[in-house]
Amino acid sequence: MMRNVNTLHEIMGRINIEGVMRTDEPMDRHTTFRVGGPADLYIRPDSVADLQAVLSLLRQAGTPILILGGGANVVVSDAGVRGAVIDTTGLSAVRRDGNLLRVESGAMISDAAEVSVQHGLEGLEFLYSMPGTCGGAVWMNARCYGSSIDDILESVQYLDENSELQTLTAAHEEFDYKKSPFQLHDWTIVEAVFRLRPGSVDELTARMRGYYEDRLSKGHFALPCAGSVFKNDRRFGAPSGKILDELGVRGMQVGGARVSDLHANIIVNTGTARASDIYHLTQKLHDLVLSERGYDLEPEVLFIGEWESVLRTTTTASPD
Repeated sequence: MMRNVNTLHEIMGRINIEGVMRTDEPMDRHTTFRVGGPADLYIRPDSVADLQAVLSLLRQAGTPILILGGGANVVVSDAGVRGAVIDTTGLSAVRRDGNLLRVESGAMISDAAEVSVQHGLEGLEFLYSMPGTCGGAVWMNARCYGSSIDDILESVQYLDENSELQTLTAAHEEFDYKKSPFQLHDWTIVEAVFRLRPGSVDELTARMRGYYEDRLSKGHFALPCAGSVFKNDRRFGAPSGKILDELGVRGMQVGGARVSDLHANIIVNTGTARASDIYHLTQKLHDLVLSERGYDLEPEVLFIGEWESVLRTTTTASPD
């Protein structure tokens, strides 16, 4: 717990950076699901040096730290986040270096894809119109349309557990299907370098338009959501969306959270959803697939923040 006001003000008084710093910041402003209670302390540094200084100071103070990018693929608890949330979106530079594209962690990955295509560089366009930041895409080794981040990743600059700047190459053995070494270590991504190849601007633009239209048809932009709820598992013989669709879950609802009418592996916020509604609906879908098919689907969304008190006081509602 970290709601001691004196402790918060003491820490804030020691932080001298360019950027944003607030207490009790509502996290529904910073997630694609548009849910989430307040963070004790919210900080958005505007430079790598300031990010490094903030991490070092918070670690010295023993303050819990949550790194957040574009707020995609996460559900923040209704009770909020104890400790400090560091928002990386103040680090948003995208720079071309020959066939390399250097992207800071807080840049939107879709924007980086668009910049690459404007320069006639091929390889990153599969992430066009995907929500979230470069850091988030690298952290989860984002994959779609048959391509993964690690297919084009040259290297990553990150701050280690001691807030020291380090470099990791894409040959690192801990990259796998929607997995990266950053999920296993207390490291903060600063910048990713992508090795791309020359391509036709017109062809790449058309490809990006196709990806956008495909996501549009699946309802990614209709209502607040986080895209796919569950990862695909090849051992199950079919994508998670197809498995869920066969069980007739479209339209299943808990509170203000509803399975999309357009795609069975997407949960949307109909406008009144709480984080607990999304949690319980996700659990309901998981349990249904487990009981009917014997498949243990792995959630792709992360449930972060203070959940213990929320789950003690909420129960799963019946689908509408």
